[in-house]
Amino acid sequence: MRNISNSYGSNLGLILVLFILLVITICFFSRNSVNNGPDDGSDDESSELGATRGFTLVNSAEGLNLVVSFIKNAEEPTPTFLPSGDENHFRVPIGSTATVIYSVYTTSYASLVGKFSASMYSISLVQDVGFRSISTTAPLRWFYGITPSNLVLVNK
Repeated sequence: MRNISNSYGSNLGLILVLFILLVITICFFSRNSVNNGPDDGSDDESSELGATRGFTLVNSAEGLNLVVSFIKNAEEPTPTFLPSGDENHFRVPIGSTATVIYSVYTTSYASLVGKFSASMYSISLVQDVGFRSISTTAPLRWFYGITPSNLVLVNK
């Protein structure tokens, strides 16, 4: 009778341990798949592979239009033309740096007045995001918008 009791207790203990492991596994996988819906452009704090951060470049320079001439490691904005008073949005993969170069024209396209380039970096979903290595040969200056991931261009 004693052996039957111990056997029953150890089987119950094994079932309990397996059940706890099942609950932990289900919780882990359901937490990682919560944000697998369509991308609405927002910056969520998911830890899934392939996550991106959003960046915005605003052209507030009067009389100047920008056209993307080179882009590396970011989704190309649509459209690639950035007229005065408009903005481009970029998605940069977490843990990487992207580069964009614009050709800067007068609004009448009469002449090319220079180039503008910037790098966008995204270290993680919760910290270290922004623009760096900003340079221009066009009559532009820039400042950060509401957040470090927003850059505003204005006339010099």
